[in-house]
Amino acid sequence: MPATPSIFLIGCVNGGTSIVAKLYQTLGWRYSEDNEHHRKFMECSAANAVTVRMRDEMDHRPSRPPTVAEATERFLAWFRDCEKPVICKDHRFSFCLSRLSSALIKIEPTTALAWVQKDLASVARSIRRRRGNKGWWWNRSPEEWFAAAEREYQLWPGQKWIVPFGAIKTAVATGAKRRFLTCLGVELFVPPSLECVSAAMALFDTGRDNPGNPNQGKDGWQT
Repeated sequence: MPATPSIFLIGCVNGGTSIVAKLYQTLGWRYSEDNEHHRKFMECSAANAVTVRMRDEMDHRPSRPPTVAEATERFLAWFRDCEKPVICKDHRFSFCLSRLSSALIKIEPTTALAWVQKDLASVARSIRRRRGNKGWWWNRSPEEWFAAAEREYQLWPGQKWIVPFGAIKTAVATGAKRRFLTCLGVELFVPPSLECVSAAMALFDTGRDNPGNPNQGKDGWQT
């Protein structure tokens, strides 16, 4: 069995990334976060500090401490020292992960990128349900998020795969464990006979580990 890689997750905001990150955690990937808000959305404080500041640069917003360079140094130190394999999700990676990819792969050569793809009409409905008339997240449409993630996916120099959200739903509905693992890109690392596979499928099906999660709507998990 090949070495299990750490996984960095990209995708549209409200596009299934939170529940997919939770699936990886349930399957054995490490996730640890002290910040309650970030933990709710399966995010990483160290990554968030970098991506928020890179976003500010992109949108020509006033800078805030720490600088991008300082936040990047702390983030890379976190990745170097954390217990692996780790799952690291921040939807802002969809715009800037290529600025970090070489350093990440230098630390762990097997590091992988997983791109969660969800139907954009469904993503748009989810955003409107949560934001009302406030407009798109980060002033970018789902189509812009998708295009940005596609670019980052193409630029990623290491192993990578696409996670089709709709196909996960089908695999769970039909009880197809091997197909479920294939959708997540981990069929080489996780035997379908493990109990954690059934637990992950049940989690996706019901979200019952946290039924009050604001990401969960009438159609199931939304982000």
